[in-house]
Amino acid sequence: MVEATRPPREIQYNMSIELGPDLSRSDNRRPTGPVMVETIQADGWSPGQKKKTELLRLRVPRGPAGLKSALSLILLGRRKSGKSSAGNMILGKEEFQTDARTTRCSAGQGEISGWPVTVVDTPGWSRFGLANPQKVKEELLQSPLFCPVKSKVVFVLLLPVDSFGEQDRAAMEMYLGVLGVQAWENMMVLFTYGEMLRGRPVESHIEKVGRPLQLVLDRCKRRHHVCDPNAADPTQVDLLLRKVEECFPSSLATRSHQS
Repeated sequence: MVEATRPPREIQYNMSIELGPDLSRSDNRRPTGPVMVETIQADGWSPGQKKKTELLRLRVPRGPAGLKSALSLILLGRRKSGKSSAGNMILGKEEFQTDARTTRCSAGQGEISGWPVTVVDTPGWSRFGLANPQKVKEELLQSPLFCPVKSKVVFVLLLPVDSFGEQDRAAMEMYLGVLGVQAWENMMVLFTYGEMLRGRPVESHIEKVGRPLQLVLDRCKRRHHVCDPNAADPTQVDLLLRKVEECFPSSLATRSHQS
């Protein structure tokens, strides 16, 4: 698990994230020396102010010739939505703690079905005051910094297969708002705890839950998938990655090095 030096809350985020060197070509997974990057304040703070911030360089394993483009999956969701378990499922190893509350962003890497994949686990929000709202927003805003340069960045919004009301939707919109409206262009919904469907198609669950969930799916252009992070079924990961590739064949959200 890789954790970057903590930058201040004024960080840059847009659909072409100009941060750091191309790190996806290194086979060293450990952070190296700091790199200076220019950052700009994002939504929720005064725009236009620029600062210099030190970050540790993230590296992912080098794959064999012909390896598919590097993929970064940023896992988003409320507390107990299954983010850490889903991250472990995707990477095929116990990278993220599932028995403790996630309070800071962290990343794990691996090669999966020909993809060099980075998974970023993020703190979950709560509409019941069980998490510090400002701290969660600051962590979410930093999440793209954990993605290797030149990787395809996809935001994965985890929603458990259970009730989802207007208050849940409003809380989600408030927290995800720090990423900017363009983040929705590269976001898909991942329904977790798929065993709760008991064999029913997910479309029946979507229809039953109603308008709040429909609005979220509309913002994601109906991109969604179902998984059960606790099931020992390796085919789930292949299906998920294929779904990501199908939904985002040429993603707009990339991290690129500005020379």
